[in-house]
Amino acid sequence: MTNPRSSKLGTAIVTGAASGIGTVYADRHGETSPPYPHLADRLKAGDEMPLDEFPVIA
Repeated sequence: MTNPRSSKLGTAIVTGAASGIGTVYADRHGETSPPYPHLADRLKAGDEMPLDEFPVIA
């Protein structure tokens, strides 16, 4: 069945990352979505996530 409004509306995609107290970096040896290639150069496994990019949600 076809939605008659689908041709009139665009598609919206929302991506988010949430972190809490004690969140640490883990190297997953692959591409992430969204990509953060600069973190691999800046962090090692077990380092706390940078608050400027991943604010704590409490």
